[in-house]
Amino acid sequence: MVMFFKPQKQSVDRYFDLTIESLDGHCIGVGKKNDRTWFVPNTMIGDEVRVEKKETSQKTGTATVQKYHKKSELRCSEQCCHADKCGGCNCQFIPQEKQIRAKIEGLKQIFSKNVNIKLSEPDDIVTKSPYHYRRTCRLSTYFDSKNGELHLGFRQKNSHAIVDITECSVLKECLSDLLVPVRRFLNSLSIKYSIGHIELTAVDNGIFMLIRFAQKNPSPEDLDKYRMFCESNQINGYFQTDETFEKVYGADHAEYRVNGIKYEFLPNDFIQINEEINKEIINHAIEYLNPQPTDKILDLFCGIGNFSLQLATKAQQVCGVEIVKEMVEQAEKNAKLNALQNVNFVRYDLSQNLNSCQTLFEKYDSILLDPGRKGANEISSFLAKSKIKNILYISCNPITATRDFKILCQGGFMIKKWAIFDMFSNTEHVETVVLLSRDKA
Repeated sequence: MVMFFKPQKQSVDRYFDLTIESLDGHCIGVGKKNDRTWFVPNTMIGDEVRVEKKETSQKTGTATVQKYHKKSELRCSEQCCHADKCGGCNCQFIPQEKQIRAKIEGLKQIFSKNVNIKLSEPDDIVTKSPYHYRRTCRLSTYFDSKNGELHLGFRQKNSHAIVDITECSVLKECLSDLLVPVRRFLNSLSIKYSIGHIELTAVDNGIFMLIRFAQKNPSPEDLDKYRMFCESNQINGYFQTDETFEKVYGADHAEYRVNGIKYEFLPNDFIQINEEINKEIINHAIEYLNPQPTDKILDLFCGIGNFSLQLATKAQQVCGVEIVKEMVEQAEKNAKLNALQNVNFVRYDLSQNLNSCQTLFEKYDSILLDPGRKGANEISSFLAKSKIKNILYISCNPITATRDFKILCQGGFMIKKWAIFDMFSNTEHVETVVLLSRDKA
C-alpha cells in the first residue's frame, strides 16, 4: 500500500509571547509567530507582550494582550483618564507621526489589493493638534433601571456598554468641561429613561446641545429645567423627538466661517468634526480642482454647502446635490446669506438610477464627491461612463473609496494627486482627498 506524507498543521498555544514589529492601517500592532501574522490591539512597535489567541485563519490571527513584558520606548503618554476603557480613541499611546505613517502604508496596501495600483507617497500630509480638536460629538446614553441612573459617554472598546466619561481629551475643552454638568442635569429630568442620545457642538456663535428623546416628549417641568440649565451655562438648547425638533433656549441657528464664507446650520445637521482640518481640506479642494472663471462644477453629497459655496467664489457655476431635504434648504439659505448667485442646490438620491440625470451631468466640467462611509458605488459606475474629465473624491472610508476608484479607473480615470488629512487624530480613521482625471498628462 502506498503511503502519502501529509504535513501536520502547526498548532499554536492559546497563550504565547510576541514582539510587535509594525502597525497596520488601523494602527493595530502586528507581529509574526509560527509562520502566521498576528494582529494585536493596544500595542506599539517594539512592545514585547504575552497574548491570548482569539481567532485564526491559514496565515493570520488575532490576539489580545494579557501582559506587557516590556513596553516600547516609542510609546507616548495618554492624556485621557478613560483611554484604557473608552472606545472613542484607540491610538493615544501612538505618536501622531506614527499614526499617520501607519495609515499611509495601510492605504497603499488597500490600493494595491483592491485597485491594483501602486499608490505613491501622498502629495500632502496635513496634521494639526491631536488633542481638543473635535467641535461636535454624539454621546450615548444608558438608563439603569435598577438604580434609576442615566449613564452618559462613549461606547466601551469592543462592547455596547457605556463608559461614563468625566472628560475627553479630543473634544474641545469647552465641551469636555460640560460632560459632568450635563450628566447631572440629565439625571434630574423626570423622563431621563427616554433619552436616546446627546449631541454637543461648539462653533463661532456658542455651544449647542441637542437632546434626542426616544419615547416621550419632555414635560413642561423638564423643559423649564432645560431652559434654566442652558441659561446658567450659556448653552443654546434644542430637543428632538420622532415628531418634532424644537429650540428651548438661545440662538435660532449655529454658524461657522471659513475663508470669509458664513455657514448657518441646525444642531441636527451634519458638519465636519475638525474645524482646522475642514478648512485645510476646503483649501486643498480648491487647489486641486483649480476652478477657472469659466468652469462649471457639480458638488455631490454637498450637505449644507461646505464645498459648494467656496467653489462658487472661483467658478462660473456650481450645483450642489444632496438627499436630505432640510440640508438642501439650509444650503440655499447659506448661498443667499453670502450673496452667491452662481450656485444652486438640488435634492436627489445619488444611490438610485442616475440615467434620468444624464443631461444634468453633461453641463459640468468637474465633479466633487464627498460621500459618507458607504461610498458612492452607483454614482461611480455612472461617472465612469460619462464625459466628465475631473473628479475630486473626498473619503473617510478607504475600503469603499477603493471600491469606487476601481470602477472609475476601469472607466479611464487616473489618479493625479492625493493628500491625507488627520481629521480623526488618535483614532484608526483617516480622511483622504484624491484627484482623478482622464488627462494622462
